Amino acid sequence: MAAEALLAGARRELSARLIVLGQAASGAGFEIPAEARGVVLERLREERARQYERLAGEVRGLADDAGRYMAKFAGSAMVLVGDVLSKLHGVMLSERSRSEQCVMVLDVVKLTALVLDGPRWRFWIRLKAWLALQRVLAGLEGHEAPGAVAVEGGTA
Repeated sequence: MAAEALLAGARRELSARLIVLGQAASGAGFEIPAEARGVVLERLREERARQYERLAGEVRGLADDAGRYMAKFAGSAMVLVGDVLSKLHGVMLSERSRSEQCVMVLDVVKLTALVLDGPRWRFWIRLKAWLALQRVLAGLEGHEAPGAVAVEGGTA
């Protein structure tokens, strides 16, 4: 029972940090409206830059703490967590545009959240998300174009 509580705690903590990543990636990757001018334009640019720095810092922190999260999982879940955290770090270190980085981080975060926190009784949805996540992670090495990944009739 204590081991299950530790695993649940690790999943909750990792999930919370992934939510922060998703929020920061959304904030860093938003398009500034063409009609924005003057002070509003400058504030939007500053906020987007702030969110990007927040995203980069969170990804760096997760990469630094990868061993702590991996230790809470076993088998293929441990490998998946390690892959996700290292690939996210690689995306942020890459020469991709900030916009591409944000889209890629969001793709990975959405699928990882579904795999780790999806409804336990919806095994097939979680399995499809796992397989889609494997494809996305493999694509990050091949520099495939970013974009939403479809999982069971919708986007993940």
